[in-house]
Amino acid sequence: MKKWKIISLSAVSGLLIAGNLYLIGKEDSKIERSLYVENWTKAKVGDISRTFQTQGMVVPYEEYPVYFDHEKQFQKFLVQEGDTVTAGTPLYEYLDSKASASKANLENEKQLAENDLSAIERYISSLESYQSSIPEAPSVSDDEENAALEADLNLDEHASSELIVATIEQELFKQEYEKSKIEEKINILDAELVNLDEISGTVSAVSDVDGTVKEVNKSLNGPILTLASNRLSIEGELSEKRLMEAEEGQAITVESSEFKKPLKGTIDRITVFPKSEPSMKKESTYPFKAIVTEDQLLLPVGSKVNVSVVTSSVHNVPVIPKDTLHMGSKPFVYKLMNGRVNRQYVTKGIDMSGRQEIRKGMTAGETILAEPEIVPQNHAYFITALQPKDITRKQLKEISTRDKFRYLLIGLLER
Repeated sequence: MKKWKIISLSAVSGLLIAGNLYLIGKEDSKIERSLYVENWTKAKVGDISRTFQTQGMVVPYEEYPVYFDHEKQFQKFLVQEGDTVTAGTPLYEYLDSKASASKANLENEKQLAENDLSAIERYISSLESYQSSIPEAPSVSDDEENAALEADLNLDEHASSELIVATIEQELFKQEYEKSKIEEKINILDAELVNLDEISGTVSAVSDVDGTVKEVNKSLNGPILTLASNRLSIEGELSEKRLMEAEEGQAITVESSEFKKPLKGTIDRITVFPKSEPSMKKESTYPFKAIVTEDQLLLPVGSKVNVSVVTSSVHNVPVIPKDTLHMGSKPFVYKLMNGRVNRQYVTKGIDMSGRQEIRKGMTAGETILAEPEIVPQNHAYFITALQPKDITRKQLKEISTRDKFRYLLIGLLER
């Protein structure tokens, strides 16, 4: 009798084990199975910039035509092509019987320029003072002078400290450039006044800018001289597609085999009219000009460079590998949490070079499945290989004997 009971219990146990093993292995079984996970990754904090590449060429930032008043009597050129000139350098001579009247006009013009220079210096001083007072956290200034500066700079009341500092730096760069132009103008006026004092009737026309004499037109028709500025820029062309993506003010990086590292800059101007006559037979291109914000563009005019245009960028956001993102009616990832694989819907942002921004649905540090070919059941249990080096004695003691036995059985069955 006792032997019969043992045989019966063994048979029933065997049938139960065999039945469960069959259900676990059956393809269309409804039984919940655990997923063996070999590869996973975590969402990380990172920056992503979406860019496109184009070619550019180093050119003078501006060219300045010099015209001659034919009511005066031309005498001679004082420069030739290739000469380097500075603001105030005599360019050509002519006769002028109205030297006295010209001197009074020049002195009046110089006084106005000096007034403008003083106003700009005061504005620059105010900007620098405001910049040094900006706290780390964004705030709206109660100081009337700073409040007026914020209004002049078109700053939103919720603007971050970083945005305020960047806006001030841009404005300082602009004002320093305007200041240098006025100082050049004053130097020019001083030089012209000296010429009027030293020469009676014969006047030297002087350069308005620092640069190089690009062309001398001895026929005296049109501009008699063309000056190229010393300040260099990058000139290139945009395709029809890239024209829709590019905007003035966008950041760029400039690369050349002559540079140790890429140079930073911005798009200064975009011409919205095609470079050549539009045709149905060929794609139109649109000229653009970019400036480098660092004084390191030390290449000869005509040098070719590679330009990377940043069309959009995000900073300090959750970033995951793009191939871990699944596309359904809504994009989602498989999040690994508390021993289960959960489908987590997310809102994606921009992507570039295999990296995907996550705007909503995940935070940095969360773990996701990194095996795109696997499609697990939602809320299924998962197991993974034991990593003994990552387990402490304290952690083992915190696991109950029952759970240790359960995890051991799951591991044996899954493997």
